[in-house]
Amino acid sequence: MSDRTFFRCSLVALLVATAAEAQPDAAEATRASTLRRLQVEQAVALALRNNPGHKVSELDVLRAQEALRGEEGRYPFVFLADAGFTRSDNPRLGPNDSVSSSVNRTYALGSALRKTWATGTAAEVRVEGRRFENDITTNPAQPSTVSGTGYNTTARASLTQPLLRGAGTGVGELELRAARASRSAADRGLARDTSALVRDVLTAYWELWYAGRATDIERNALATAKRQEAEAEARVAAGAVAPADVLSFNTRVAQLEEAVVGADISREQRALAVLELMGDTSDTGQGLLATSSLPPARPLSTRRDVETALRSDSVELATLEAQLVVARTRAEYAGEQSRPRLDLSGYLESNGVSEALPRSFARTGQMGWVTGHVGLTFELPLDDSRRQSEKSAALLNVRIAETQNRAARQRIGTDASLAVARETAAARRLALAERTFDVAKRTHEAERARFELGQSIPIQVQQAEDDLKQAELRVTRARVDMVQSQIQLDHLTGRLIP
Repeated sequence: MSDRTFFRCSLVALLVATAAEAQPDAAEATRASTLRRLQVEQAVALALRNNPGHKVSELDVLRAQEALRGEEGRYPFVFLADAGFTRSDNPRLGPNDSVSSSVNRTYALGSALRKTWATGTAAEVRVEGRRFENDITTNPAQPSTVSGTGYNTTARASLTQPLLRGAGTGVGELELRAARASRSAADRGLARDTSALVRDVLTAYWELWYAGRATDIERNALATAKRQEAEAEARVAAGAVAPADVLSFNTRVAQLEEAVVGADISREQRALAVLELMGDTSDTGQGLLATSSLPPARPLSTRRDVETALRSDSVELATLEAQLVVARTRAEYAGEQSRPRLDLSGYLESNGVSEALPRSFARTGQMGWVTGHVGLTFELPLDDSRRQSEKSAALLNVRIAETQNRAARQRIGTDASLAVARETAAARRLALAERTFDVAKRTHEAERARFELGQSIPIQVQQAEDDLKQAELRVTRARVDMVQSQIQLDHLTGRLIP
């Protein structure tokens, strides 16, 4: 081949390659401008704000808080008021089997203040006033009516103290203690769910990041293959090489175009997973791009460090401990409502009567007519099966909670061991992948130089390029695996939320 022919061939190849290289760059720039960029902090913040499951956990805390507030106000002062009217006709038996009658009309108005304490003690102070009108008819043969009107007032103070069922603050404050334990369980449950959500979002985000990097690597490889294909076609056009020499480049381009399509689909799937965790349904996932950088490397965790953190900071173990406290609290007094009842009660009442209402109240206050009462009330269920059943069910709930706690400790310990092992393995894979990438890079450069000197064939160059691409993908995958194993460890040890 003459120098003029070689120069013309090289010029054509350069122009075609430049055009082929500029076209993907323009397409890549257009594609990048339409992508929705997402930082990892944004993904976590949106998930904590919009994720439906996280909202349920927050609402559960509010519900537990309201239940606790209700139990704290379980024993308020209660004001009562009542009014009524009574009319009665009463026959009266007189001498010689005569019958007389009386008509009584009573207007009553009363009020009371009642208070119950956690000890089961119930006290009440009641004041009642009555106006009575009596019409007495005597001698039915020659009826005559005697009418009387007056006022009667009473003041009563009563007290009831249970001695068996419901006695003591252990029973009276049971629901309050259970509500406090439930509130603590809800708080820890929210912390657990928050940590799990952050873990899932971070894991999904770095999967999206990896899918984006894999897409870029595949697209770069495709751009290089198209440039080589254009160069080969230019040489064929210039008569420098045979048309059959272009087939390997055509095959390479077709394979890489297929790989780019697969990478795009994988990136879209990862984007949809991130959007679902963020509670965002407005996007299809095609335009989402993870733009944060991978967090810097940190020292590897040890089994002892993880075990220490698990004992003090594990959000999952804290939640199970709170649930166990709730079960034990309720089991302590299970079946209380089916126990025998023995109540001590008493009252003191003062009466006053007069034709004038103010004088009636005055006489009541003088304590001239006082009634006192002390009594016991006993109630015994003749069948104890209900109480035994409630007690057995509560104890079973405690055993279930204890078993779940032990199982969770074993599971979390195993998960922590696996996470430590995965972190160690990821670190080793990363070091090996970086070494492999360095070797593949040098091999590719050497093969490319040999090809330019005419000492190699296109297939060998393409194989070196494929090895370099795979090595770069493995390095990226190992870095993501390293970060994800550390995220899992942080979740298990309670260090993820801070």
